[in-house]
Amino acid sequence: MVEADWASVGAGESNRAISKWTAITGGFRNEASGKFAAVAGGSNNVAGGRYAVSLGKSGAASQDHSLCLSFNNQDCVVSGTKTVQISAGVVSVNGYSLATLVDTHAVSSFEGKNNASGHKTSPGQKRGYGKKPSNKGKQGLTRFSDNQFGQGNNKGQKKSRPAKPG
Repeated sequence: MVEADWASVGAGESNRAISKWTAITGGFRNEASGKFAAVAGGSNNVAGGRYAVSLGKSGAASQDHSLCLSFNNQDCVVSGTKTVQISAGVVSVNGYSLATLVDTHAVSSFEGKNNASGHKTSPGQKRGYGKKPSNKGKQGLTRFSDNQFGQGNNKGQKKSRPAKPG
């Protein structure tokens, strides 16, 4: 049922688009009540916050700028603004479970850091790795000549060619 201007319900049964600029694509007993909110499908979902989106089963995106993805038959309630709440048995990204990705990121974020003893942990930072020869020569800044960049005697400047006769 559409109860506001510029709202729409695509299909389904017992769906309610209550506020302006809301949309429900389909499903059963869904409600979009926040401005610019949407229920993308499923059943018993609520998109109550402004710019909120809910889909799946029994999801509640009641906070502004929130997203609720409810896929495991448990209530999914977004707890704060600008928040994504996922209720699912397994979450994966590009074929990797989210737990694996988080563990991998946590381990890799420690690489290259000093450990508790103050020693480097990555091969590139360990003492003696890639040592330069001891005959370093003179240290300090490089001194340039006055005409190194072509000032004065036109050295280093591009020579102009005479125009071809037409």
